[in-house]
Amino acid sequence: MDYLEALRRLHSKLVPSNYCEIGCRLGTSLALAKSPALGIDPDFDLQSVPDVPFRMFRMTSDDFFAQEKLGAILREPIDFAFIDGMHHVEFALRDFMNLEKHASPSSVIAVDDVLPQQMVHASRTRTTQIWTGDVYRLVIILRHYRPDLAIRVYDVEMKGFAVISRLDPTSTILARDYAEIESQVVLGRWSSASGPSRRAKVRPRGRESLRHGGRTSLLVCASRYATACEPPFSAHVRPPAPRVDSGVSRAGT
Repeated sequence: MDYLEALRRLHSKLVPSNYCEIGCRLGTSLALAKSPALGIDPDFDLQSVPDVPFRMFRMTSDDFFAQEKLGAILREPIDFAFIDGMHHVEFALRDFMNLEKHASPSSVIAVDDVLPQQMVHASRTRTTQIWTGDVYRLVIILRHYRPDLAIRVYDVEMKGFAVISRLDPTSTILARDYAEIESQVVLGRWSSASGPSRRAKVRPRGRESLRHGGRTSLLVCASRYATACEPPFSAHVRPPAPRVDSGVSRAGT
């Protein structure tokens, strides 16, 4: 099972009311969305698109979440999100912080690149075609600063896959300690010098547990699906073709 199959299974299990993806590039993972979706990538070149209404924002995730009118864009809490943006841990951490802030306690955030198979793939400088960067450190940081989160790492092919639930949009711990965390990242804390050491810190589960697990195994409250919600981003109708407007691209099939 690779990360795309893991993501597809999550969409199927969660049946989210909306979906947000950071790092879309060619649109391969975004195309798996089965509910209204939002993609963020400063350099996307979509070769695949989802068969649902969606919006694309050609900007960094930091810039996206810094927008003054963000509430008008999102319209409701993000229900399911996938982080696959810049492969440096501090970027992934900020992405998590921003997504959690705009999510709900029952939302789920998935993260790619948390269990690189080879140490060369985990370098902060890209030297190989397969590159995860040091995103695996995000799992260790979150477990240290936010033990209230439910974090499960699955040993999917090549890169690993994390599922995070029990979110708390009101938490200020990471924002409060961000400067300290960033300085510790620079000093090399939470790094691993070998594959076995990295696995011991990340503590992955077998991919079969994701293949066969149900909603309960993902630590998601089943009652979330009983609440009817207005369609997310409902004010935005897909145009017949992509277009770019003031740095924002709205795309559709």
